Amino acid sequence: MLRAFLEGSGIDAVVRDANTVAADWALSNAIGGVKVDVAEEDAERALSLLRDFSPPSRTSVQGEKKRHSLGRYVKLAAVLSALILLFIATMIGFRGDIPPALLVISAVGIGVGVAAFCALYDI
Repeated sequence: MLRAFLEGSGIDAVVRDANTVAADWALSNAIGGVKVDVAEEDAERALSLLRDFSPPSRTSVQGEKKRHSLGRYVKLAAVLSALILLFIATMIGFRGDIPPALLVISAVGIGVGVAAFCALYDI
C-alpha cells in the first residue's frame, strides 16, 4: 500500500523482503521486516509525504460493521438441527440398530457446530 501511495505521488519505490516475511514470518524481526526503498534524490519528498500518510481503516472503507446478534445463531442452530433431523428421518429412517436419541443428539450437535462456526466468522 505504501509503495502504491508513493508511486501515485510520482516517486518510484521498491518493496524488499516481502516474500521472505510471507514465507517465514518469524524471520521478520531478524531481517528488519518488509522495507520500501526509494531513490536517494526522492528521499526527502518521500519522507514529507509519509508524514501525512495514513492507511485507510476498515471502518472508513467498509462503513461501520455491525455484528450479528446471538439470537440469530440460536435460531440458525435450531433450524439446522431440525432440517438435519428431518433429512435423517426421511432419507435414512429410524432403524432399530441406531437409537433415536443418538440421531437427535447428532443432528443437534451438527446444527450447533455449524451455527458456532458462523458466529465465529460473523457469517
